[in-house]
Amino acid sequence: MKANLIILFLVLALTGMITVVTQSWHPSSNNHVQREDAKDFSYVTLDGQKAALKDLSGKVVLLHFWATWCPPCVVEFPDLIKLAEKQGDDFVILAVSSDKNKKDIDKFLKKINRPLPDNFIIALDSDSHITQALYGADKLPESHLISKDSELVETIIGPQENWSDQSWQEKIIRLRGE
Repeated sequence: MKANLIILFLVLALTGMITVVTQSWHPSSNNHVQREDAKDFSYVTLDGQKAALKDLSGKVVLLHFWATWCPPCVVEFPDLIKLAEKQGDDFVILAVSSDKNKKDIDKFLKKINRPLPDNFIIALDSDSHITQALYGADKLPESHLISKDSELVETIIGPQENWSDQSWQEKIIRLRGE
């Protein structure tokens, strides 16, 4: 009986250690900080305008990877719009879509029937070059919070239920330096 308790304790302790190590080393942990410069890229907006991430320097950017075929992406999209609406011109959401066809995005936007604020930009990444090759985002949605100095501050993997909450407002205000 005593030997069984010792074995059980050792198994539980080993399981706990493995869990701690894998969670701290696992690249898809929900929120983690990476202090590095955001990787620049060029993109085309839905209305055909060409731009680059570096053009948004001086603004806080939420680089958001999503697709219309991704159910969690669709669910959180209206909350992202609310977040953008609550911010000023010095904050931009750059929503990079992995959809293969612009028509799918147009259909989705018509379905949600909500105008996008000026600080909400949608870019098409139909070949996933930006999403996967450059940023390694293989699980959608994925977001990267970028400071006004183009520094990657935080990576958020998976959907968020609270984009328009006060905590995000405060993070953005801190990054603006207010």
